[in-house]
Amino acid sequence: MQSFIKTFITHSFFPLFLLTFFGITLLLIRVTITHSSWYSFLLWNLLLAWVPYVCSSSMIALRKAKHTHIYLFLLGITWFLFFPNAPYIITDFVHLKERTMPIWFDIVLLSSFALNGLFLGFISLRSIEEIVQEYVSTWVVKCMVVFILLSSSFGIYIGRFHRWNSWNVINKPTDLLFDILATLLHPITNAEAYAVTLVFFFFLTITYMIFISLHQHRHKEPHP
Repeated sequence: MQSFIKTFITHSFFPLFLLTFFGITLLLIRVTITHSSWYSFLLWNLLLAWVPYVCSSSMIALRKAKHTHIYLFLLGITWFLFFPNAPYIITDFVHLKERTMPIWFDIVLLSSFALNGLFLGFISLRSIEEIVQEYVSTWVVKCMVVFILLSSSFGIYIGRFHRWNSWNVINKPTDLLFDILATLLHPITNAEAYAVTLVFFFFLTITYMIFISLHQHRHKEPHP
């Protein structure tokens, strides 16, 4: 238990929790003033964004324990399936419209949830990198990251435009597979899918590079 607590603390749990609390507070203020539950879907989306963070942090805590390979494998699969939910919250800006609340308030509200999702995703991806690089070369790890960000970008597309969810891999695997293949095998008729995927891929790649750069700079700073 101590290893789990230590892992979560060292992987920015408190700042992430604080940002989560801030976003929920803004949402509650909005509900209280407007008497409308609009944007309440952000709570569910943020909960899904926490799943990859919890999975990767648990993997970090378990990796040195004995007889945990099956747990690491299951956590890794779960992490991969739910990872697109973290950056997916960015797409919730499609709901931004002038309503009963000032638009600046809703911008801050959506931004707090979207940034939280990005941070949860990037921190969890960095944790997965730390685990995998113990077994393979740096080049393989970089290729893995590219694949994860590309597949997640496509996951964002099918989530937003085709309304698929991570758990549909279990309860509707055939339908999901056919839809994915139909989209990928017909690039001309599904040009939007390729455009959205590539735009999000470059966005996530660039922002993740910035995140890694800041992370490395922080750890290289000399101690006074």
